[in-house]
Amino acid sequence: MESCERRVPHRIAVRQISIESVLECHILFVVRLERSNLLSILDAVDGYPNLTVADKEGFAVMGACVNLVAQRGRGRLEINPDSMRGVGLTMSAWVLCLARIARTNR
Repeated sequence: MESCERRVPHRIAVRQISIESVLECHILFVVRLERSNLLSILDAVDGYPNLTVADKEGFAVMGACVNLVAQRGRGRLEINPDSMRGVGLTMSAWVLCLARIARTNR
């Protein structure tokens, strides 16, 4: 079994950014208040290896890679493999088995 020790130091920064600077991100969390801007945000990062994560029902089918949703009082992952593949990212089969699969509806 692999240890969970940190192998390569990475800085994590959480900040509010403008749509013009989304390409600087590796992981882009789109808050539910930005639902009306989600398609613009996804268009801005199209073709770049950004993992887009959201927290509102329906975001994964709109094109987000990962969506965090509540189901029966528990957290649940929705993963859109088409969106992940579109930006050159992959998800482990183990995580895919735990998640609900969503397909892009845009």
